[in-house]
Amino acid sequence: MDALVTGTLLITMDPTVRGATGDLGIVGDGAVGWTDGEIAYVGPADGVNARDADRTVDGDGCLTLPGLVNAHVHGRHTVLRGAAQDVPEHEWLSRSLGPVSAHATPEDGVVGAELTAIEALASGTTTLGEYARDVGELVDQVYRPLGLRVVATERLTEVPDDRSELSPDEPYPLDREAGETALARADDLFASAEEDPLVEPAYGPQALDMVSPELLESITARARAADRTVHMHVARGDREHRQVAARYGDGETTVSVLDRMELLGDHLLAAHLHGATPDERALLADAGVRMVGCPSSVAAIDGAVPPIAEYRERGGTVGLGTDQAPGPGGHDAFREARTAAMLAKADRGDPTAVDAADVLALATLGGARALGIADRVGTRLTREARGCRGL
Repeated sequence: MDALVTGTLLITMDPTVRGATGDLGIVGDGAVGWTDGEIAYVGPADGVNARDADRTVDGDGCLTLPGLVNAHVHGRHTVLRGAAQDVPEHEWLSRSLGPVSAHATPEDGVVGAELTAIEALASGTTTLGEYARDVGELVDQVYRPLGLRVVATERLTEVPDDRSELSPDEPYPLDREAGETALARADDLFASAEEDPLVEPAYGPQALDMVSPELLESITARARAADRTVHMHVARGDREHRQVAARYGDGETTVSVLDRMELLGDHLLAAHLHGATPDERALLADAGVRMVGCPSSVAAIDGAVPPIAEYRERGGTVGLGTDQAPGPGGHDAFREARTAAMLAKADRGDPTAVDAADVLALATLGGARALGIADRVGTRLTREARGCRGL
């Protein structure tokens, strides 16, 4: 065994671990050992011989838990931290983030991903759900060299990046060629990551109002055939609602259109959902749609609370994401978990809503389930949990 942490308070997120108590699988005097980057032992300290380890670390006073999972991140924008705030929700893309990001270079995007990775590692995050244009570049230049696990989602859109002159009430112009080019990048990423255990590609149609029905159907067919995730912004507020009504007709919503197109299912990871009705959220949960809530971002940009507590109560799978830095400011997953709890308590008027155990589950196993990688991540201190934070 290469190294062993002993005498640590261990939270495994797995109640079946020997000596563990409670739903969180807590071991009061625990040990974690690893060999060649793989976890070799998790359990009580008296269940392993410290002399079998090349190096031992005294974990007294240290809490050891699985790496956190940040399930929805736009790392390219991190260099624009705090630069898109305090504007009406329907103007945020067109008159805030859009004009600011137009001045950013591709190199700035890579630097943004590097900052994202630094914040992730500093806050105990070992898995990111990165969502970006040309996400393969970020994988190659940032995440793969650092050994971070990434569910790499290629952003697929047919809407021009410059939306400054576009009205929220007129359907955005769609460029089919741009969509096909992005889809080709996604296919290339799937091919290049086939043998990489730390990179899981996903398809990322940006939102219903930003892709044609034909492109969305093509993406969904590919994902279902290959058993891959479609990671998509769904029901994210007034601007999207107005766009969908303008394109598909009065009374139509993102959820109603996706349902009519038979595109709902457990292949879909829906980011946000605060713009959906309770009945729509019930429909999504029943269909097996996974959700990722981004409380800091939604509060800062939309003045809303994501329906994390409600979706869990409906039996839906929920993870947490920090989204982007221009609005809420950063990618500290512990901060995001605390924000999720605080907003849920205030929204429900119930100080017991989304308690500490709930948010820890959301930030670990919940995120892994949302990203479709719970067989590898989120519990029992799997490979992604490489020792105590701060060691």
